[in-house]
Amino acid sequence: MKLRLTHKVVGQIVATGVIIMAAIILVTTNFVKDYERDQMVQLSNMMGSAVRVSASDVFEDLVQDAELLRGNVENIKYDEVNSKVLNEELKIYMSYNENIEGAFIIYDKENYTYHPYWYRKSGYTFQGYLEDYEDPKYRALIQSGETAVLDPQTYHQGDEIVVLSTITVPFETRDGLKGLVGINFSIDNFEGLLEEMSTSEYMNSYLISSSGLIVGDTNADGKIISMEDAGLNSEWISSEYADKGLILSGDTYLLNITIPVHRTQQEWTLLAIVNADFLHSRNNTVSWMITIPLLIGILTLAFFVRYTVKKNLKPLENIVELMEYSKSGDLTKRSNIKTSDEIQVISEGLNDLLDALEDHREKLLDEINDNEMLNAELEDLIQENDRIYFETIKSFNMAIEAKDHYTAGHCDRVTEYSLAIADEIGLSDKEKVRLIYGATVHDVGKIGIAGTIINKPGKLTDDEFEKIKSHCEKGHTILEGIHFLSDSISIVYQHHERYDGKGYPQGLKGDEIDILARIVAITDTYDAMTSDRAYRKALSSDIAIEEIINNKGTQFDPNLVNAFVRAFEKGVIVVDDIDNTV
Repeated sequence: MKLRLTHKVVGQIVATGVIIMAAIILVTTNFVKDYERDQMVQLSNMMGSAVRVSASDVFEDLVQDAELLRGNVENIKYDEVNSKVLNEELKIYMSYNENIEGAFIIYDKENYTYHPYWYRKSGYTFQGYLEDYEDPKYRALIQSGETAVLDPQTYHQGDEIVVLSTITVPFETRDGLKGLVGINFSIDNFEGLLEEMSTSEYMNSYLISSSGLIVGDTNADGKIISMEDAGLNSEWISSEYADKGLILSGDTYLLNITIPVHRTQQEWTLLAIVNADFLHSRNNTVSWMITIPLLIGILTLAFFVRYTVKKNLKPLENIVELMEYSKSGDLTKRSNIKTSDEIQVISEGLNDLLDALEDHREKLLDEINDNEMLNAELEDLIQENDRIYFETIKSFNMAIEAKDHYTAGHCDRVTEYSLAIADEIGLSDKEKVRLIYGATVHDVGKIGIAGTIINKPGKLTDDEFEKIKSHCEKGHTILEGIHFLSDSISIVYQHHERYDGKGYPQGLKGDEIDILARIVAITDTYDAMTSDRAYRKALSSDIAIEEIINNKGTQFDPNLVNAFVRAFEKGVIVVDDIDNTV
């Protein structure tokens, strides 16, 4: 028989290589995108922290400058307040505050509004400000008692365009005179921030006031325009985008850095719009560095496999021919391959297999006769295995009761009561086995809780109660690796869930809770009430039954409560009543 494996194997390898390459390209593309996204987040965090601190420092210095002027004015007596005095105060103030472009004071005295003003550079046209001093907004700012930053305005000094903003701080003198001090500062104070955010030709940065006006950008044209006029979405300065690096589209990223204004509720924003070419220019090599070596490796593997398969084709043909003879029933043929490699080992092994095949055929008949004996032994093994399983469960039970001597026999009684309900509602034998296992170890999680908490005679603290509640999850963790308990572990995890969904640990309700866990919830509560505990004496059966019925439909499944009551009334569930009931 002739084999034609070379081209087939090589073709399969090449096809597999093409698929692998396509997958690599897809994975690499996604990897690069994720890498770029991570870079943007890191860039946002790095720049955001530095820029926010720098900008906040600028605002803090400006507000402190305004508060210094306020302090000086508040020390002037009411009778001494006039334009001359305040002008002199402004002149002195401006002489040692080089960061301030101008300052003013507004106050009312004897129904006359005063607004002395002093500015540093006479070339500025401040007429707009002077006319605005009668604006009602200044009275509102005086009444509010809050520091505020006003929207910037554009002014001209010759051919130079200057953007000034104003910080206002209300004051009240010791004599009760109320007014407002204000300082004008240049947006040039933030020029360094825009330069920090303009590290590449692919990045445009914008300084935006709290009212949404663009007061500075990387073009530095000195114009104050709205975000809409600049083609920016006003939602980008909302809290949804605050301090995040986000993908706006496939090619554009957004960095949003909020700048809190010292002593106010206002925030300015520094936006950076980054074109993806900024990152693509550096990250495209990542794809090729991964893809090209893998492509070379796949092609090399294909040629190597073709050579190896072709070299070993003849010995393989001999082995296949021998197998065909054996398949037809002729066990007399043998292989005579001498290659001193793995093929010869296979050949010799095949010869040994053929030698043993006839003997095996005879032995097989004898083994068939022994099947009945093997089946009997297997049944004994299964029974022994079940016994070991049950003893394992008992060891869990002993460990639980060793932690809490008040609950001796608790798990056995819960199991007995639970089987009574199972019989009442007609559960299958398989479900009863699940119930036995789960009920027996339902409190195994208490092994991980301190005995001082479990046996505490007084009321538990909130923290102690949370630790007690954790026994469901601890039990789940302890048992989740034990295969034969896998069908019963839900009982351990859910037996403190409530029918109305107010239980723990998952807050399941109704049929979301395993029916066997709902059964154990009833019998566990019943036995707890009818047994002595560290914090109280046992209740009588009648009181316990009444309490179970009262919680039907809220804590317990109503149908299972009815079944429990029927089993109790039939005498299937029996508890010796005690005298020390509560």
